[in-house]
Amino acid sequence: MKQWSVFRGAAWKIDHRWTASKLLGYSELCKGAEWEPLANAPANVVLIDGRVAELANYTDQYRDLEDEYLFFPDWDDDYEPERLQLQEHRRWSAQQRKRNQAREREADVLLVHYLLPHVRLYGKLRALELSERAYYYRLNSALDSLHRCYWDQVERL
Repeated sequence: MKQWSVFRGAAWKIDHRWTASKLLGYSELCKGAEWEPLANAPANVVLIDGRVAELANYTDQYRDLEDEYLFFPDWDDDYEPERLQLQEHRRWSAQQRKRNQAREREADVLLVHYLLPHVRLYGKLRALELSERAYYYRLNSALDSLHRCYWDQVERL
């Protein structure tokens, strides 16, 4: 990860003047945009960079379909299956949104932690609006996700 942070930091031109807030703003601009691949990096760093890009650029590909459903009156039992399907879809959509938000927060912590080693922890915590415990919990979770994705990719290759 340290080797990756050197290459990614150079690609984004990160220096000692960058703050956690500036990095979070920059990564927010990058979300949904094309993640610029690293140039002249070793293969393992490029592979890690791809996994970080997936984590950081995760977009909600599941939109809420509530507007596409018709109103089903309560008095008509013929529409009960559709009403249940709509409720199930709403629960599923809410779960997806929570997972996506958690994943984005993990990516923010990962980027701030590795790309800004010069910023003190309290500055990172303030920008992320996290406690120290939540910060390290999310960092550990993000590293776990990266580890699994990285080794899955290595096994496929």
